Amino acid sequence: MRKQRFVLALLALEANRQVTTERLVELTWPQDPPMTARGMIHTYISGLRAVVAGPGRSDGVRIDRGPAGYTLCCDPERVDVHRFRALLAEARNGDDERRVELLSRALAMWRGPALSGAAPEEVRENVCRGLDESRLTAVEDLVEARLRLGRHESLLEELLALAAEHPRRPRLTGGLMQALHRAGRTAEALEIYERTRQRLSEELGLDPPAELRELHLAIMRNDPVPDRPQAPAGEAAPVPRQLPADLPTFTGRAAELDRLLDMVGDETRSPATVVIGTIDGMAGIGKTALAVHAAHHLAGRFTDGQLFVDLHGFTYGVAPTTPADALDGLLRALGVPGGKIPYQLDDRAGLLRTTLAGRRMLILLDNAATETQVLPLLPGSPGCLVLITSRRRLTGVDDAHRIRLDMLPAADAIAMFSQVAGADHPPERVAEVVGLCGRSPLALRIATARLRARPAWTLAHLIDRLRDERRRLAELEVGQRSVTAAVDLSYHQLTSAQQRMFRLLGLRLGAASGTRAAAPEDDPGTGLDVYAAAALTDSTLQHADRLLGDLLEASLISEPVPGRYRLHDLLRVYAAARAEAEEPPDRRRAALLRLLDHYVHTASEATRVLHPLEAPPSPPPRSSPTPAPGFEAPAEAARWMEAELAGLLAAADHAADHDLPVHALHLSVSLHRHLRNHAHHTEALQRLAMRVAGQAEDRRCRAEALVSLGHAHLRAGRPGLAGTCLGQALDLSRAIGYGAGELNALTGLGHLHLRAGRRERADDCFRHALGIAEEIGVPDLSP
Repeated sequence: MRKQRFVLALLALEANRQVTTERLVELTWPQDPPMTARGMIHTYISGLRAVVAGPGRSDGVRIDRGPAGYTLCCDPERVDVHRFRALLAEARNGDDERRVELLSRALAMWRGPALSGAAPEEVRENVCRGLDESRLTAVEDLVEARLRLGRHESLLEELLALAAEHPRRPRLTGGLMQALHRAGRTAEALEIYERTRQRLSEELGLDPPAELRELHLAIMRNDPVPDRPQAPAGEAAPVPRQLPADLPTFTGRAAELDRLLDMVGDETRSPATVVIGTIDGMAGIGKTALAVHAAHHLAGRFTDGQLFVDLHGFTYGVAPTTPADALDGLLRALGVPGGKIPYQLDDRAGLLRTTLAGRRMLILLDNAATETQVLPLLPGSPGCLVLITSRRRLTGVDDAHRIRLDMLPAADAIAMFSQVAGADHPPERVAEVVGLCGRSPLALRIATARLRARPAWTLAHLIDRLRDERRRLAELEVGQRSVTAAVDLSYHQLTSAQQRMFRLLGLRLGAASGTRAAAPEDDPGTGLDVYAAAALTDSTLQHADRLLGDLLEASLISEPVPGRYRLHDLLRVYAAARAEAEEPPDRRRAALLRLLDHYVHTASEATRVLHPLEAPPSPPPRSSPTPAPGFEAPAEAARWMEAELAGLLAAADHAADHDLPVHALHLSVSLHRHLRNHAHHTEALQRLAMRVAGQAEDRRCRAEALVSLGHAHLRAGRPGLAGTCLGQALDLSRAIGYGAGELNALTGLGHLHLRAGRRERADDCFRHALGIAEEIGVPDLSP
């Protein structure tokens, strides 16, 4: 059975290390595992035990069951992958002749892709990504050893095929250039470089790596081409300098950079403990760029070297690096021979701490998935600095200095765009494209790369393409870099409940983008609270709060002030697209109706507490189908109205746009009463009232809308229009016997006459209003 062979292969890959049952289930059935999956794993293991420990077998191979899973116990030499790795480790300690022999033996063990035929291709790639990388690295090491031995002629045909198959492997490209140049085919070597340069520029917006550029320059000058250095056997390992290149266009993050530099303190004084800094934030926010930039600033203080590990916690198509594999790489970089590296995770972690004791090392652990991935990689004695980047908040890393990255400040984002794209663009256009990119460093770099790769494009053309919200994410994609792909990795690691919450938050914040555009994105009022989230998802407060906390930990939402949450604008667009693709129209509409009911009910309650003496509109609002806050004092109600103002305006617009006049009416009345003295909202409220008045079929709703419209005109200094609307509201209310509408219209007319100096007519309106108030049970007037 293929699945049984796959289980054996998984155990063999981790020989002498326990593989959890959950991991076996997850990999054997990557989608929709059966309810009996754990039992089926046990059945597979029972069958495998009968094979590996059957009658007549005395080779010491067995499968043990542990507290959480299973372990294949055997001599590692019995497993080809471990023989392969042992040969690679031995090859590092010999001269080039010996390296060629050992690497050739190691590569000869391959018979096509690892685990070919044992699992579906997507699962195979997930499991074997690190092994495939080791194979390619061994190929590169073998090529360079043969070049150092002067065997370029015999390499040419092989290198041409390898470089074509792996065009993004600079060592193979460089090896091919060297072989061609040494064979007298210099023009072809230069053509290879030029094609590589153009591809990197067009697809990634990047220049070739420094090593390739130096090789190209040497060939151009006909200088001797140096071989890649290789330490001879027995020589001490060189001091590791593994930091990636710093971005020459790194911009901004001054405060965060200062915090990272201050962690180390006085460079003349060693810290008493290991210093750990974590940098977290959403996809594409610039975590790695900041960490690398800070590491280069600090490198001089750590004279024993700098180590870098990409943990691939969120890398498309690459499985997260296991702590054991990361430790293997770190120990080898520190000069520990492969044959001396133990197999058990705890033993490797202890050896790393021993090796680092007394050294001043900087270790950058990039793109971590979880705390469990990084904890075994931490040094144990003072003198070291560890920088960790992750999309998740690594709260399990004790005593770490934590830096949370948010959007770039507007000035820094504009400076970044101008530095990369050029400073000759109109400032207002640059500000607009920066806003459309959500001040995300990834989005800005993609936008500038597209602009540079398309000389015919103007900035105005790019802005036109980005303005279309449905196309925006598709526009923010170039080569292997994509905002959508970056967020996909975070989204697909969520549970189904977390994904649904995230999708519906996109509905919530995307429902009124036109209204939100007027508010700063970092204004906490543009977010929502746990009650609104519970309404969207039709869940309890406790469940909604837990899901919001999960999304916060995953850096998919932020919490600008306690208890209020928002999405970055690009994440909102992504979430809305996910909702449209994965939520049927009836479920999207039901979610928004629950949210509208929640807003209408809670806003009406807040208005009742704030304005207890005013007549409520009719018909009364429906009760909220989900939990709603209560207000014991006017101050509480006022705080809620202010915090939810952007959401209430958006909800009112949505109700008016989607033929929901009762919802629009109640929200309009609540907003008008709350914002009577907020001149900057007068036009918006006037437009809303006009729409409600024009759409409402219920004559009571129409009367209420006319009253609101009259007040809007009055605040805007248009007494004639105010009098017309209030007079129409009064006539309509009297015609249908609607006392509350007549009361509110008379009160508004009284204020209109007062402003015009017509005291007697004002008093007459107020007397009539008082009589109606007594008649319908309103104890006093507070207009």
